[in-house]
Amino acid sequence: MKNAVVLITILSALAVVSLTACGATKTALDDTEWVLESYGEQGHLQAVLEGTEITASFNGAEGQVTGSAGCNSYSANYEAEHDVLVISQIAMTEMACLEPEGIMEQEAEYLAALENVSMYRFEDQQRLILQDSDDSRMVDYIPARTFELTETVWFLESFNNGNYGIVSVLEGSEITAVFNDEGQVSGLAGCNNYSGAYQVDGEMISIELGPLTMMFCEQPEGVMDQETAYLQALDSVSSYRILGDELVMQNEAGQEVLMFRASDLVGYVWMWVEFLENNDTVTHPNMPANYTVEFMPDGQVAIQADCNQAGGSYTFNGSQIDIEIGPTTLAACPEDSLSDEYLRLLNDAVIYFRQADFLFLDIMMDAGTMKFFPME
Repeated sequence: MKNAVVLITILSALAVVSLTACGATKTALDDTEWVLESYGEQGHLQAVLEGTEITASFNGAEGQVTGSAGCNSYSANYEAEHDVLVISQIAMTEMACLEPEGIMEQEAEYLAALENVSMYRFEDQQRLILQDSDDSRMVDYIPARTFELTETVWFLESFNNGNYGIVSVLEGSEITAVFNDEGQVSGLAGCNNYSGAYQVDGEMISIELGPLTMMFCEQPEGVMDQETAYLQALDSVSSYRILGDELVMQNEAGQEVLMFRASDLVGYVWMWVEFLENNDTVTHPNMPANYTVEFMPDGQVAIQADCNQAGGSYTFNGSQIDIEIGPTTLAACPEDSLSDEYLRLLNDAVIYFRQADFLFLDIMMDAGTMKFFPME
């Protein structure tokens, strides 16, 4: 069951009727997915806050645009023809997010910008621009990375707790699901590891849970009850859909019971290209390809630190990340090597976020930000 929604009428019914009469021919906007880069008014566009992501997925068959507004999920009707775009009846959940500072104001401003959109255009298919009636740029998107059900690490964000209510995952806990190509599903249920088998037919899915480890966890409070509710919800799913980086699973009654977010860390070998300290000092490794980090689906991390290699583990919750450096080789690197500093920075990372193709890691105590780019 979703939270209560707020309906916001954007454009007049007359405008909607006039577009409807023109027919529902497929447009270049249909069946595309985007991530917001900036929004606002012409000459006053502002970038999306670090640690937040705003998305838009245009489903041509249903005439719906859906996504995350940074804190809440939203949906709306849309009709497009030539360069004209009409968005109407925006609905959104009513959660309140506290971090990062300004996230709720950003959400309101983004939806207000959508409220004035009347036209759209593409820039080399690499950017979607939504404009108002004065041709002023209001919303600026870049293409979203697409995710498949299989071989993606899905992190649970919210679930049906069995009392017909959608609740967020407990702070300090982590629930994951990985579907492989052999029809097996596995993951962490908050305390214990689980596995099972699944079958997919179009958007229909059935899951048969198998072995579960038998650990007991005391923290955070309620984690074992959460684990039970999650596994019951997982066992009840009958259909799924993927919108951008979000996986939503429903039961036979059509209720949304599980909402996952794809990891945007896994699937790349990240190459370190810059460290910006809080005093604006910038460090660039001489050979970025010698400083890499790869986040594995099983929670392990593989690190190349110049002439040394290291292993370890990682966990993340929302935008928070914790990297634990494990065994490290002890080769003597050149005198100007950044091997030790690189490992220290990774171990001190506390926040991560993506912007376009780049990965950023914020270091504890506001020491600075590491910047990475995926290797080919």
